Amino acid sequence: MSEGLEGVKNRVDNISTVKPILEALRTISLGSWQTALKRQRSMQTFSKNYDDILRIIGPKMKSEALTAPRKRRVDESALLQPTIVLVVGSERGLCGSYNQMLVRALKKYREKEIAEERSVAVWVLGTRLYRLLRSAKVPVVWWQPLSSTALPEYSAVHKISAAWMRAYEQYRVDEVFIMAHHYRGPGRSIVRMERVLPFASFSDELEEGQEDEEQEIFPEPIIETDPVRIYFQVAKQMATMRMYEILLNAAAAEHSTRYQLMEEASQNAERMILEMTEILQMYRREAITREMQELAAGAGLLGN
Repeated sequence: MSEGLEGVKNRVDNISTVKPILEALRTISLGSWQTALKRQRSMQTFSKNYDDILRIIGPKMKSEALTAPRKRRVDESALLQPTIVLVVGSERGLCGSYNQMLVRALKKYREKEIAEERSVAVWVLGTRLYRLLRSAKVPVVWWQPLSSTALPEYSAVHKISAAWMRAYEQYRVDEVFIMAHHYRGPGRSIVRMERVLPFASFSDELEEGQEDEEQEIFPEPIIETDPVRIYFQVAKQMATMRMYEILLNAAAAEHSTRYQLMEEASQNAERMILEMTEILQMYRREAITREMQELAAGAGLLGN
């Protein structure tokens, strides 16, 4: 009985020690989750200003201008370089099957590309995901840990985007995709892949601007710089911002998942403490009853 009582006491003490940690992680995840969504909305509002610029200069451009940046052609053997797929994982863990879902999606994508004899270079953000891919025998060309802060840093995103842009201009890269979790609500996400290079989305914006050419803009904007130069400067900024939006969206999915798991873990800890406390009280009642029986027997109040 004493061993059982001590065991229950130890379990209650251990769970009571862990419970504040779970609650702290839950609170941190909630704050990071809401901050990621807020920052993403801010980026979308900022991007809207660039969309307006593209619609203004669109009618002043020709469609062939879209290939303007790819002018420094290297030797023919370098024209068919692999497609880059950047996979955005988690650095901190405690978020369920977040990284495992990315591994499964990437393996499925690579099987399809290999079957079609296409070359794919896998880039990875996140130490935990990189380790999982190595264990799964998936070759990784480049990897980098995510920021130690709660959310990705724009400066780091800009460096990666600038490297892609240079490689694309020099025909060393044909396409760039980002595979990441897409936030769909509290604790819910799906793995989605989106192309950030070449400028497909910007071409669409340009075509929309040309279709709306008959709509008069008042006052008529004064454009002294070459529209093509403006277009590609805006496009570069938008590529970086779009990548940053994707990473913020993935961070929102990660932190919301972690929040849900920590919330469930906190509730389970509370439930276990209550259950163990009831068992502890039962042990104590049995001990008190036994002592009273022994006292009564010693006083001769109980018969044989």
